[in-house]
Amino acid sequence: MSRNSVPRELLQKLLDKRPRTTINRHITKKLSDLNGTVSRKVAALLVAKDMGINFTKYVDDEDRDELTRVHGGGLQPVPLAPSRTLERKVTKEIKPLRGISPCEPYLPSSLLDEAKEMAEKAYPFLYIFENSVRNVIKSLMENKCGPNWWETRVKNLHKTIDDDVNRRMHEEKQNRWHSSKRGVHNIYYTDIDDLRIIVQDNWTVFRKIHDRQSWVVEHIMQLSYSRNIIAHNNPLKGRDIQSIQTKIFEWFDQIKGLPK
Repeated sequence: MSRNSVPRELLQKLLDKRPRTTINRHITKKLSDLNGTVSRKVAALLVAKDMGINFTKYVDDEDRDELTRVHGGGLQPVPLAPSRTLERKVTKEIKPLRGISPCEPYLPSSLLDEAKEMAEKAYPFLYIFENSVRNVIKSLMENKCGPNWWETRVKNLHKTIDDDVNRRMHEEKQNRWHSSKRGVHNIYYTDIDDLRIIVQDNWTVFRKIHDRQSWVVEHIMQLSYSRNIIAHNNPLKGRDIQSIQTKIFEWFDQIKGLPK
């Protein structure tokens, strides 16, 4: 199915709620609001969500990536918030490392086992969490400070963060051969510690998440320890993996009531 096509069953559920012209208008407006950064199908999924329709059965991996990128902080339950079944689903979808075996030089079987375990039980949770934090920051700052919030609340106050972001963006532009890009907004070029600083220094905006700043900061920082180990291709222990999942469930429960 084309990324610009809406699944027939989902379209019918939308039409049960509103006339076709109204549905098309809502989808077009959603595309406009998101500056065309999502497919028509994902725009329809977001319209369905706004109308209270359970859309999760129509979400594939590409949809999930788009939804996480543009709306990670505002959707619930799945596909963005990791449900209690996420680990089982991810585990089922992981395939053996094709063409790689323990007989390769300097490649013990334990290393392959670690790679598989991290891919199944740790990385997806950390990926979803960090991008959700970015999306929550972007959404709340835009609502409070306007579309130029990066210039007024980050660039003018934290030159180091802005310089690092500009350096990463410049490096990305220089390496045009690399097709994957981080995103369209400066926030997607930040490190997780930058996110903590932005939250702390704009707490009047982010106290909507929790009355205690320490709760928000601790969740970011505690997950950053595991995130940095994974990012440097090292394994986590079982109790740290369990801690990741617990903290992420707490985070998504906490942000459910945030304004879109």
